This record gives sequence, C-alpha cells and structure tokens, in this order.
Amino acid sequence: MGRMTLQEKIGQMVQIDHKVASAGSILSGGGSVPGQKASPEEWIKMVNEYQRGSMSTRLGIPLIYGIDAVHGHNNVYNATIFSHNIGLGATR
Repeated sequence: MGRMTLQEKIGQMVQIDHKVASAGSILSGGGSVPGQKASPEEWIKMVNEYQRGSMSTRLGIPLIYGIDAVHGHNNVYNATIFSHNIGLGATR
C-alpha cells in the first residue's frame, strides 16, 4: 500500500464497468457482456486480457473481477438462471 499512488489505490477500490477499464478492479454489471450471445470462451478471453493488463502494471497487482450474478450468471448466453431466494420464500 505504501508504494501505491492515490490513483492506483482508487483503481483497486472502485469497481468500474469492464467497458471503460483496462486494469485494476473491474465489474460486469447487468447487461455488461463481451458481446452479443458471448460464449463462455469469449468471457474467459475477456477476463484473461484484463488479467494480463493488470499484471503488466507497475506493481503487477492481480485483477479483481466482479460479476452481477444474484440470480445465476444470466449475462452468459444460455446460462441457467435461478430464482431469487426472496421470491422463492414469497411463494410459500
């Protein structure tokens, strides 16, 4: 932490959408996908590219990657989507 600049610390603490990021802490929020009907392989390629970018920075800090997956990984084409626990509880 002592070697990090303020900008580097902010880059690690704030998860910005992957479409505007190059390294650091990245988020794929609802509808934020590598491409229309992206396959799992396309997701892997995207994350690996961000990881390479993160590791090539001055301090080589690994990528922190977040995904909006409350109901299952519904951003992946043909993925299984699960009901929300509150919704399931309300049905009983």
